[in-house]
Amino acid sequence: MKLGNKGFAITGILYTIFILFLMILLSVLGGLNTKRQLLEKNIEDINSDMEAKCYSLDNKLATEYGTTYYNGKYTFKIDDKTYTTYIPKSRKLTNDYLKSLDYLENDIAPSDFSNAYITEICIPYRY
Repeated sequence: MKLGNKGFAITGILYTIFILFLMILLSVLGGLNTKRQLLEKNIEDINSDMEAKCYSLDNKLATEYGTTYYNGKYTFKIDDKTYTTYIPKSRKLTNDYLKSLDYLENDIAPSDFSNAYITEICIPYRY
Protein backbone atom coordinates (compact mmCIF):
# COMPACT_ATOMS: atom_id res chain seq x y z
CA MET A 1 0.00 0.00 0.00
CA LYS A 2 1.42 3.30 -1.10
CA LEU A 3 0.45 6.51 0.73
CA GLY A 4 2.27 8.97 -1.45
CA ASN A 5 1.98 12.50 0.01
CA LYS A 6 -0.91 11.67 2.35
CA GLY A 7 1.45 10.87 5.25
CA PHE A 8 3.15 14.24 4.85
CA ALA A 9 -0.20 16.07 4.96
CA ILE A 10 -1.42 14.14 8.04
CA THR A 11 1.89 14.71 9.81
CA GLY A 12 1.69 18.44 9.04
CA ILE A 13 -1.83 18.63 10.51
CA LEU A 14 -0.88 16.63 13.61
CA TYR A 15 2.20 18.76 14.28
CA THR A 16 0.15 21.96 13.83
CA ILE A 17 -2.44 20.73 16.33
CA PHE A 18 0.34 19.74 18.74
CA ILE A 19 2.00 23.17 18.47
CA LEU A 20 -1.36 24.94 19.03
CA PHE A 21 -1.98 22.72 22.07
CA LEU A 22 1.45 23.64 23.50
CA MET A 23 0.83 27.36 22.89
CA ILE A 24 -2.55 27.20 24.66
CA LEU A 25 -1.04 25.22 27.55
CA LEU A 26 1.80 27.74 27.97
CA SER A 27 -0.58 30.72 27.87
CA VAL A 28 -2.80 29.14 30.55
CA LEU A 29 0.22 28.44 32.75
CA GLY A 30 1.45 32.01 32.21
CA GLY A 31 -1.95 33.39 33.23
CA LEU A 32 -1.99 31.25 36.37
CA ASN A 33 1.52 32.41 37.25
CA THR A 34 0.48 36.06 36.83
CA LYS A 35 -2.59 35.46 39.02
CA ARG A 36 -0.39 33.88 41.72
CA GLN A 37 2.02 36.83 41.66
CA LEU A 38 -0.84 39.35 41.96
CA LEU A 39 -2.33 37.38 44.85
CA GLU A 40 1.01 37.28 46.67
CA LYS A 41 1.43 41.03 46.17
CA ASN A 42 -2.07 41.69 47.55
CA ILE A 43 -1.36 39.52 50.59
CA GLU A 44 1.90 41.40 51.18
CA ASP A 45 0.09 44.76 50.92
CA ILE A 46 -2.61 43.65 53.35
CA ASN A 47 -0.05 42.37 55.84
CA SER A 48 1.91 45.62 55.69
CA ASP A 49 -1.31 47.59 56.24
CA MET A 50 -2.17 45.42 59.23
CA GLU A 51 1.13 46.07 60.98
CA ALA A 52 0.38 48.25 63.92
CA LYS A 53 2.04 50.54 66.40
CA CYS A 54 1.14 49.40 69.90
CA TYR A 55 0.95 51.66 72.92
CA SER A 56 1.00 50.33 76.48
CA LEU A 57 -1.42 51.98 78.87
CA ASP A 58 -2.71 51.50 82.38
CA ASN A 59 -5.94 53.49 82.18
CA LYS A 60 -8.85 52.52 84.37
CA LEU A 61 -12.12 52.84 82.52
CA ALA A 62 -14.34 55.54 83.98
CA THR A 63 -17.98 54.99 84.90
CA GLU A 64 -19.00 56.32 81.50
CA TYR A 65 -16.06 54.38 79.97
CA GLY A 66 -15.19 57.07 77.42
CA THR A 67 -14.91 57.04 73.64
CA THR A 68 -12.36 55.41 71.34
CA TYR A 69 -10.13 57.77 69.37
CA TYR A 70 -8.63 55.22 66.97
CA ASN A 71 -9.55 52.16 64.95
CA GLY A 72 -7.53 49.38 66.45
CA LYS A 73 -7.03 46.43 68.70
CA TYR A 74 -7.81 47.16 72.34
CA THR A 75 -6.60 44.98 75.20
CA PHE A 76 -8.50 45.06 78.50
CA LYS A 77 -7.41 43.57 81.81
CA ILE A 78 -10.06 42.46 84.28
CA ASP A 79 -9.17 40.53 87.42
CA ASP A 80 -5.85 39.29 86.02
CA LYS A 81 -7.49 38.10 82.79
CA THR A 82 -6.76 39.72 79.45
CA TYR A 83 -9.38 40.35 76.75
CA THR A 84 -8.50 41.63 73.27
CA THR A 85 -10.91 42.93 70.65
CA TYR A 86 -11.08 45.25 67.66
CA ILE A 87 -13.01 48.48 68.17
CA PRO A 88 -13.69 51.16 65.53
CA LYS A 89 -13.07 54.86 66.01
CA SER A 90 -15.56 57.07 67.89
CA ARG A 91 -17.32 54.26 69.74
CA LYS A 92 -18.79 54.96 73.15
CA LEU A 93 -17.44 52.26 75.45
CA THR A 94 -20.48 51.31 77.50
CA ASN A 95 -20.78 48.13 79.52
CA ASP A 96 -23.44 46.76 77.11
CA TYR A 97 -21.31 47.56 74.05
CA LEU A 98 -18.19 45.93 75.52
CA LYS A 99 -20.18 42.79 76.46
CA SER A 100 -21.50 42.49 72.88
CA LEU A 101 -18.05 42.38 71.26
CA ASP A 102 -16.20 39.24 70.17
CA TYR A 103 -12.94 38.74 72.02
CA LEU A 104 -9.90 36.94 70.64
CA GLU A 105 -9.14 34.88 73.74
CA ASN A 106 -12.59 33.65 74.78
CA ASP A 107 -16.03 33.32 73.29
CA ILE A 108 -17.54 34.54 76.56
CA ALA A 109 -17.18 38.22 77.36
CA PRO A 110 -16.97 39.37 80.97
CA SER A 111 -20.28 40.54 82.41
CA ASP A 112 -18.91 43.67 84.07
CA PHE A 113 -16.29 46.11 82.82
CA SER A 114 -16.47 48.49 85.79
CA ASN A 115 -13.02 47.46 87.08
CA ALA A 116 -11.40 47.02 83.65
CA TYR A 117 -8.12 48.56 82.59
CA ILE A 118 -7.06 49.31 79.01
CA THR A 119 -3.55 47.88 78.94
CA GLU A 120 -2.70 48.22 75.24
CA ILE A 121 -3.96 49.88 72.05
CA CYS A 122 -2.58 48.77 68.67
CA ILE A 123 -3.24 51.19 65.82
CA PRO A 124 -2.56 50.23 62.17
CA TYR A 125 0.05 52.45 60.50
CA ARG A 126 -2.30 53.75 57.82
CA TYR A 127 -4.60 55.49 60.34
